[in-house]
Amino acid sequence: MYLLEYLGFKPSLTRFVARLLQAMPADLASEWSFDADRCLLVCPGGGEISLQNMFAEYSANKVSHRAELIEKYASLASSHLAELPDLWVAAAKNVFPAVRSLFVDSTIEIKSRSLEGPYDPIALPFVGDLQLRLL
Repeated sequence: MYLLEYLGFKPSLTRFVARLLQAMPADLASEWSFDADRCLLVCPGGGEISLQNMFAEYSANKVSHRAELIEKYASLASSHLAELPDLWVAAAKNVFPAVRSLFVDSTIEIKSRSLEGPYDPIALPFVGDLQLRLL
């Protein structure tokens, strides 16, 4: 099906999105739609998955490793359905540090104003407008 990539053609964003949606369970894939202008998968409940870094990583990897990446990315689409564990021991395996811009943080804070709980990220200053955040 993705024979062109095996023949050396560069992957396209639309084929990447189609492959990603095919890797998701059918009921979950039907919830997400592709917003090509913003390079996002969008869920009606307000969920968004940015595809820029995923597609860059996917394109840079060997063709033989791309199926594993698709599976990894497809699992992200269902992460918004998962309950957050109450115990740190249960949650720790899914917590990781990431470098984020203050712009990203302020955008998330603005979007979260309509939610019930306060937006309270764990972040440390890094360099310039970058910060180290726990995700």
